Amino acid sequence: MSTECTNCHDSIIHDEDSIVCSTCTGVFHFFCAGYNENAFKKLSNNSKMRFVCNKCKTIGSGNKSKLPDKINDENVISKKKFEELITSVNFMGNQFDDFSNKMDTILKELKDLKLENSKILSENKLLKDEISIINQKIDELEQKSIGNAIELKGIPKTVNENCCDIVQVIAKKSNSNITLKSAYRIHSSDNKTNIIVAELETSDMRKDFLSKVKSLRLNANMIHNSWSTDSKIYVNERLTKNRRTLFSKTRLACKEKRYKYVWVNNAEILVKKDDGEKTLRIKSDKDINKL
Repeated sequence: MSTECTNCHDSIIHDEDSIVCSTCTGVFHFFCAGYNENAFKKLSNNSKMRFVCNKCKTIGSGNKSKLPDKINDENVISKKKFEELITSVNFMGNQFDDFSNKMDTILKELKDLKLENSKILSENKLLKDEISIINQKIDELEQKSIGNAIELKGIPKTVNENCCDIVQVIAKKSNSNITLKSAYRIHSSDNKTNIIVAELETSDMRKDFLSKVKSLRLNANMIHNSWSTDSKIYVNERLTKNRRTLFSKTRLACKEKRYKYVWVNNAEILVKKDDGEKTLRIKSDKDINKL
């Protein structure tokens, strides 16, 4: 039974002279399908299997004509999303610019604060130096006011005692010729026995008295027979509170650093590492730290 050509409706006698549409499965003469004999013979089987007739092509083109609307819709959506993305990017950019401006302001403020702090520190240092100088001058004036005074530690306290008489007894024992302006006992927080303070008439008397008394190595029994021989008596220059504190710190530091000599001469604190070493003057905590 012969097959009818979908295009010309004539019978197709030889199947090898026909081609089938891959879309509508219609059968066509090769010349009805638009091929000449040579071109048709050159077609591969794969090409013949993918053949689409003109009608199906036209229909396909008609369907494709609907695609632009879909594409347009997709383009509109894409454009909207793109615009939203641009808006978002612009917003983030503005936020970043705002943040950057704020950071610049903060950094400038920090820089100003740093400069101001540096200025304050510099001014504080100057003030501290000035206060230190003022305190030193006050201390020097205070020390000068007590320059002729001495203090005696280790003397037992008795009822109705006369401090002037006690100092005169010690002066006699040491062969010192002194003139007393006053003598009185004061409380000392760092000594169990209160201290006797004696003010001499001149600084030369003070120096002579100190020199002679220290060579005696006094004890309480040498002043009064009823007092214990174990109670040693120490006679030293009278120092201001600041110098007494500094002297105490110096003694502790010298003990740790094994300085052999620590003493006071004319209200100045002096130290020496060992015999033959240089004598150092201690005027402040800075000097102690340098030992």
